[in-house]
Amino acid sequence: MTDTTEFVALIADMHLAPPETAGIDKPQSPEDLPARRDRRLESVLAQLAAGPAPAAVIVGGDCSNEQWFRPDYADHARQCMKRFPAPCCAVPGNHDVGHSAGGKRFDPAEVESATAAFRADWGGPWALDAAGFRFLGINTQLFGTDSASAREQARWLKEQLGKRTNLLRAVIGHTPPYFGDLADDFDDGTELMMLPEPARSAFHDALITHPPDLLITAHTHRFFVSRHAHWDWLGLPSTALGQDELWIPTDHFPPGDDHVGWLSLRRDGAGWNALMHYCGE
Repeated sequence: MTDTTEFVALIADMHLAPPETAGIDKPQSPEDLPARRDRRLESVLAQLAAGPAPAAVIVGGDCSNEQWFRPDYADHARQCMKRFPAPCCAVPGNHDVGHSAGGKRFDPAEVESATAAFRADWGGPWALDAAGFRFLGINTQLFGTDSASAREQARWLKEQLGKRTNLLRAVIGHTPPYFGDLADDFDDGTELMMLPEPARSAFHDALITHPPDLLITAHTHRFFVSRHAHWDWLGLPSTALGQDELWIPTDHFPPGDDHVGWLSLRRDGAGWNALMHYCGE
């Protein structure tokens, strides 16, 4: 019997950067500054310290704002993340390791180099058993590339999903493969919030042979819950800025909560539930 008081803290899209870099990166909204991102993270840390300790903390990518071309940003993110209760695991996002295969700015050498730097801190791919779940952490930015690390990750994920377990199997990666299905084709900005081809098909292929119980993605800066034909789907909010501050249209996203915050995830009998916790200013 799973203890439903146990929970895992899910945090994503922190976009951390040293405070002195304000004005160097293009902000995603006029108020989106490094100091505000730090304040919102302080709110998360205070909430975690005030209540029962989570069984684990998992960060769903975009830990730093532009680590893939400003490696020094990783130092600031690393120091912040050391303050999370242990164990703490993380997967990379596009702001950590670069653009996806099939995108206009994709650079395979860049992604490989940034991925190696991220793995030096956080490992990956990784498996973690906590609170009745088996979390499988992956790098979505590798899918669709022909690198050895991409092939190994796809093989590893299929192998892990094929193992029998009484735990709920939850795959967590940063960028959603799509929102409806493989045929999604948008040109209004929504396409920037999901994987392009060939990364999309490669991710889907890695999941579909033995589908997970739960797919967890970030990148949309929105908390949503939806049901795919083969798995439950959980979208993570951002601690940096909500979807309501982004210019990306939301017509094609699953409905959800666009505010900043983090989630507590629990087993609920044979299923699961997620609760939103809002960040202070």
